[in-house]
Amino acid sequence: MAGALSFDGVNDYVSIPHDPALQPAQITVDAWIKANSAQGEAISLVVDKSHGFGDYTGWVIQIGAGQVNFHYGDGSDFPGVSSASNVLDDNWHLVAATFDGSTMKMYIDGVLENSATHSITPVGNTRDVNIGASWGGGTLQRFFKGLIDEVEVYDRALSADEIADIFNAGTEGKCKPPPPPPPPCVAPPSDMVSWWPGDGNAIDIEGGNDGTLVNGATFATGLVTSGTGQAFSLDGTDDYVDFGTAVGNFGTGDFTVDLWV
Repeated sequence: MAGALSFDGVNDYVSIPHDPALQPAQITVDAWIKANSAQGEAISLVVDKSHGFGDYTGWVIQIGAGQVNFHYGDGSDFPGVSSASNVLDDNWHLVAATFDGSTMKMYIDGVLENSATHSITPVGNTRDVNIGASWGGGTLQRFFKGLIDEVEVYDRALSADEIADIFNAGTEGKCKPPPPPPPPCVAPPSDMVSWWPGDGNAIDIEGGNDGTLVNGATFATGLVTSGTGQAFSLDGTDDYVDFGTAVGNFGTGDFTVDLWV
Protein backbone atom coordinates (compact mmCIF):
# COMPACT_ATOMS: atom_id res chain seq x y z
CA MET A 1 0.00 0.00 0.00
CA ALA A 2 2.59 2.51 -1.12
CA GLY A 3 -0.04 4.93 -2.42
CA ALA A 4 -3.79 5.44 -2.04
CA LEU A 5 -6.61 7.43 -3.59
CA SER A 6 -7.19 10.63 -1.62
CA PHE A 7 -10.67 12.21 -1.53
CA ASP A 8 -11.57 15.66 -0.20
CA GLY A 9 -15.21 14.86 0.62
CA VAL A 10 -16.38 17.73 -1.59
CA ASN A 11 -16.29 16.64 -5.23
CA ASP A 12 -13.55 14.03 -5.68
CA TYR A 13 -14.34 10.58 -7.05
CA VAL A 14 -13.11 7.90 -9.45
CA SER A 15 -15.33 6.53 -12.23
CA ILE A 16 -14.72 3.16 -13.90
CA PRO A 17 -16.66 2.31 -17.07
CA HIS A 18 -19.30 -0.41 -16.95
CA ASP A 19 -18.17 -3.98 -17.37
CA PRO A 20 -20.57 -6.91 -16.79
CA ALA A 21 -17.76 -8.73 -14.95
CA LEU A 22 -18.02 -6.12 -12.17
CA GLN A 23 -21.49 -7.30 -11.07
CA PRO A 24 -21.26 -11.08 -10.68
CA ALA A 25 -24.00 -13.17 -9.10
CA GLN A 26 -21.61 -14.09 -6.28
CA ILE A 27 -19.20 -11.42 -5.18
CA THR A 28 -16.55 -10.12 -2.81
CA VAL A 29 -15.73 -6.43 -2.63
CA ASP A 30 -12.92 -5.27 -0.39
CA ALA A 31 -10.84 -2.15 0.16
CA TRP A 32 -8.57 -0.51 2.67
CA ILE A 33 -10.08 2.75 3.88
CA LYS A 34 -8.95 5.55 6.18
CA ALA A 35 -12.11 7.56 6.71
CA ASN A 36 -11.99 11.03 8.18
CA SER A 37 -14.01 11.18 11.37
CA ALA A 38 -15.82 14.27 10.05
CA GLN A 39 -17.55 13.30 6.81
CA GLY A 40 -19.42 15.98 4.89
CA GLU A 41 -22.62 13.98 4.48
CA ALA A 42 -24.62 11.53 6.59
CA ILE A 43 -23.73 8.74 4.15
CA SER A 44 -20.35 8.47 2.46
CA LEU A 45 -19.74 6.04 -0.37
CA VAL A 46 -16.67 3.83 -0.59
CA VAL A 47 -17.38 1.98 -3.84
CA ASP A 48 -20.46 0.94 -5.77
CA LYS A 49 -21.85 -0.23 -9.11
CA SER A 50 -23.99 2.93 -9.48
CA HIS A 51 -26.66 1.41 -7.26
CA GLY A 52 -30.27 2.47 -6.95
CA PHE A 53 -31.71 5.99 -7.20
CA GLY A 54 -34.66 5.02 -9.36
CA ASP A 55 -34.14 1.28 -9.59
CA TYR A 56 -33.01 -1.56 -7.36
CA THR A 57 -29.89 -2.61 -9.23
CA GLY A 58 -26.18 -2.73 -8.58
CA TRP A 59 -24.24 -3.09 -5.33
CA VAL A 60 -22.72 -0.68 -2.84
CA ILE A 61 -20.34 -0.38 0.10
CA GLN A 62 -20.99 2.84 1.98
CA ILE A 63 -20.71 4.25 5.50
CA GLY A 64 -23.63 5.55 7.55
CA ALA A 65 -23.47 6.46 11.24
CA GLY A 66 -19.96 5.06 11.24
CA GLN A 67 -21.06 1.58 10.18
CA VAL A 68 -20.07 -0.02 6.88
CA ASN A 69 -23.06 -1.21 4.85
CA PHE A 70 -23.15 -3.58 1.88
CA HIS A 71 -26.23 -3.92 -0.33
CA TYR A 72 -26.97 -5.73 -3.59
CA GLY A 73 -30.15 -4.94 -5.52
CA ASP A 74 -32.52 -7.68 -6.67
CA GLY A 75 -34.76 -5.49 -8.85
CA SER A 76 -37.29 -4.76 -6.11
CA ASP A 77 -35.25 -4.23 -2.93
CA PHE A 78 -31.73 -3.65 -1.58
CA PRO A 79 -31.05 -6.42 0.95
CA GLY A 80 -27.82 -5.94 2.81
CA VAL A 81 -25.63 -6.36 5.86
CA SER A 82 -23.89 -3.88 8.18
CA SER A 83 -20.81 -3.84 10.38
CA ALA A 84 -20.85 -3.48 14.13
CA SER A 85 -17.70 -1.35 14.25
CA ASN A 86 -17.51 2.39 13.73
CA VAL A 87 -14.84 3.06 11.09
CA LEU A 88 -15.00 6.86 11.17
CA ASP A 89 -11.90 7.10 13.36
CA ASP A 90 -9.09 8.32 11.06
CA ASN A 91 -7.48 4.87 11.13
CA TRP A 92 -6.90 2.32 8.39
CA HIS A 93 -9.44 -0.50 8.17
CA LEU A 94 -9.91 -3.37 5.75
CA VAL A 95 -13.59 -3.57 4.82
CA ALA A 96 -14.79 -6.65 2.95
CA ALA A 97 -18.27 -7.78 1.96
CA THR A 98 -19.22 -11.12 0.43
CA PHE A 99 -22.32 -12.67 -1.09
CA ASP A 100 -22.42 -16.37 -1.99
CA GLY A 101 -25.93 -16.49 -3.43
CA SER A 102 -27.71 -16.88 -0.12
CA THR A 103 -25.72 -15.10 2.61
CA MET A 104 -24.18 -11.65 2.83
CA LYS A 105 -21.26 -11.17 5.21
CA MET A 106 -19.43 -8.10 6.45
CA TYR A 107 -15.83 -8.24 7.64
CA ILE A 108 -13.86 -5.46 9.30
CA ASP A 109 -10.10 -5.88 9.70
CA GLY A 110 -10.26 -9.55 8.78
CA VAL A 111 -12.97 -10.42 11.32
CA LEU A 112 -16.55 -11.41 10.47
CA GLU A 113 -18.81 -8.88 12.18
CA ASN A 114 -22.22 -9.68 10.77
CA SER A 115 -24.09 -11.87 8.30
CA ALA A 116 -27.59 -11.93 6.87
CA THR A 117 -29.50 -14.50 4.85
CA HIS A 118 -30.69 -13.15 1.51
CA SER A 119 -31.49 -15.73 -1.16
CA ILE A 120 -31.75 -13.34 -4.10
CA THR A 121 -30.85 -13.10 -7.72
CA PRO A 122 -28.84 -9.89 -8.05
CA VAL A 123 -29.83 -7.48 -10.80
CA GLY A 124 -27.11 -5.46 -12.49
CA ASN A 125 -27.06 -2.30 -14.56
CA THR A 126 -24.95 -0.71 -17.29
CA ARG A 127 -23.75 2.24 -15.22
CA ASP A 128 -20.23 2.98 -14.00
CA VAL A 129 -18.44 1.74 -10.92
CA ASN A 130 -17.69 4.72 -8.67
CA ILE A 131 -15.15 5.08 -5.89
CA GLY A 132 -15.57 7.89 -3.39
CA ALA A 133 -18.99 9.16 -4.49
CA SER A 134 -22.42 7.91 -5.49
CA TRP A 135 -23.89 8.62 -8.91
CA GLY A 136 -27.06 9.77 -7.10
CA GLY A 137 -29.39 9.16 -10.01
CA GLY A 138 -27.44 11.65 -12.09
CA THR A 139 -26.41 14.11 -9.37
CA LEU A 140 -23.21 13.10 -7.59
CA GLN A 141 -23.47 12.89 -3.81
CA ARG A 142 -22.29 10.96 -0.73
CA PHE A 143 -18.71 12.12 -1.23
CA PHE A 144 -16.15 10.25 0.87
CA LYS A 145 -13.48 12.14 2.81
CA GLY A 146 -10.27 10.22 3.41
CA LEU A 147 -8.11 7.60 1.72
CA ILE A 148 -9.13 4.46 -0.19
CA ASP A 149 -6.65 1.82 -1.33
CA GLU A 150 -6.52 -1.63 -2.94
CA VAL A 151 -10.16 -1.78 -4.10
CA GLU A 152 -11.00 -5.25 -5.42
CA VAL A 153 -13.95 -7.15 -6.83
CA TYR A 154 -14.03 -10.96 -6.99
CA ASP A 155 -16.60 -13.12 -8.74
CA ARG A 156 -16.94 -15.41 -5.73
CA ALA A 157 -17.34 -15.12 -1.98
CA LEU A 158 -13.89 -15.26 -0.41
CA SER A 159 -13.55 -17.42 2.68
CA ALA A 160 -13.00 -16.00 6.15
CA ASP A 161 -9.42 -17.30 6.06
CA GLU A 162 -8.73 -15.58 2.73
CA ILE A 163 -10.01 -12.26 4.04
CA ALA A 164 -8.01 -12.66 7.24
CA ASP A 165 -4.89 -13.31 5.14
CA ILE A 166 -5.43 -10.06 3.24
CA PHE A 167 -5.75 -8.15 6.50
CA ASN A 168 -2.76 -9.85 8.12
CA ALA A 169 -0.57 -8.99 5.12
CA GLY A 170 -0.98 -5.36 6.19
CA THR A 171 1.21 -2.91 4.34
CA GLU A 172 2.85 -5.70 2.34
CA GLY A 173 -0.46 -6.30 0.61
CA LYS A 174 -1.16 -9.09 -1.84
CA CYS A 175 1.44 -10.25 -4.32
CA LYS A 176 0.79 -8.44 -7.58
CA PRO A 177 0.77 -10.57 -10.75
CA PRO A 178 4.07 -10.31 -12.61
CA PRO A 179 4.12 -7.84 -15.49
CA PRO A 180 3.99 -9.38 -18.95
CA PRO A 181 7.45 -10.07 -20.32
CA PRO A 182 8.76 -7.54 -22.82
CA PRO A 183 8.48 -8.60 -26.43
CA PRO A 184 11.61 -10.43 -27.59
CA CYS A 185 14.15 -8.62 -29.66
CA VAL A 186 13.82 -9.12 -33.40
CA ALA A 187 16.48 -10.77 -35.54
CA PRO A 188 18.22 -8.18 -37.76
CA PRO A 189 17.42 -8.42 -41.49
CA SER A 190 19.99 -10.05 -43.75
CA ASP A 191 22.76 -8.20 -45.59
CA MET A 192 23.48 -5.69 -42.84
CA VAL A 193 26.77 -3.90 -43.51
CA SER A 194 27.29 -1.91 -40.31
CA TRP A 195 25.57 -1.49 -36.93
CA TRP A 196 26.48 1.18 -34.38
CA PRO A 197 24.27 0.65 -31.29
CA GLY A 198 25.86 3.55 -29.38
CA ASP A 199 26.17 1.40 -26.26
CA GLY A 200 28.77 3.55 -24.58
CA ASN A 201 31.09 3.38 -27.56
CA ALA A 202 31.20 3.90 -31.33
CA ILE A 203 31.99 0.29 -32.20
CA ASP A 204 30.44 -1.19 -35.36
CA ILE A 205 29.32 -4.59 -34.06
CA GLU A 206 28.45 -5.84 -37.54
CA GLY A 207 31.09 -4.67 -39.98
CA GLY A 208 34.03 -3.52 -37.87
CA ASN A 209 33.87 0.09 -39.13
CA ASP A 210 34.34 1.62 -35.72
CA GLY A 211 33.72 5.32 -35.29
CA THR A 212 35.37 8.13 -33.35
CA LEU A 213 33.58 10.61 -31.08
CA VAL A 214 34.38 14.17 -32.17
CA ASN A 215 34.10 17.49 -30.26
CA GLY A 216 32.55 16.05 -27.13
CA ALA A 217 29.98 13.68 -28.61
CA THR A 218 28.88 11.42 -25.76
CA PHE A 219 26.13 9.02 -24.65
CA ALA A 220 22.77 9.21 -22.90
CA THR A 221 19.90 6.85 -22.11
CA GLY A 222 18.51 5.52 -25.36
CA LEU A 223 15.25 3.93 -26.49
CA VAL A 224 16.40 0.35 -27.11
CA THR A 225 17.09 -1.29 -23.77
CA SER A 226 19.18 -4.23 -24.94
CA GLY A 227 22.92 -3.89 -24.48
CA THR A 228 23.67 -0.96 -22.17
CA GLY A 229 20.53 0.90 -23.23
CA GLN A 230 22.50 3.94 -24.34
CA ALA A 231 22.47 6.18 -27.41
CA PHE A 232 24.71 8.78 -29.02
CA SER A 233 24.14 12.24 -27.49
CA LEU A 234 24.93 15.25 -29.70
CA ASP A 235 24.67 18.94 -28.77
CA GLY A 236 23.64 20.27 -32.20
CA THR A 237 26.63 22.61 -32.25
CA ASP A 238 29.75 20.74 -33.29
CA ASP A 239 29.41 17.14 -31.97
CA TYR A 240 29.48 14.21 -34.35
CA VAL A 241 30.68 10.65 -34.79
CA ASP A 242 33.19 9.99 -37.58
CA PHE A 243 32.89 6.54 -39.19
CA GLY A 244 35.54 7.16 -41.84
CA THR A 245 35.16 6.52 -45.56
CA ALA A 246 35.23 2.74 -45.69
CA VAL A 247 31.48 2.38 -45.30
CA GLY A 248 28.46 4.08 -46.89
CA ASN A 249 29.52 4.16 -50.54
CA PHE A 250 26.63 2.28 -52.15
CA GLY A 251 26.89 3.65 -55.64
CA THR A 252 23.60 3.31 -57.54
CA GLY A 253 22.53 0.10 -55.77
CA ASP A 254 19.64 -0.22 -53.32
CA PHE A 255 20.39 0.47 -49.67
CA THR A 256 18.63 1.09 -46.36
CA VAL A 257 19.67 3.24 -43.43
CA ASP A 258 17.62 3.13 -40.20
CA LEU A 259 17.99 4.54 -36.71
CA TRP A 260 16.02 5.76 -33.69
CA VAL A 261 16.19 9.53 -33.11
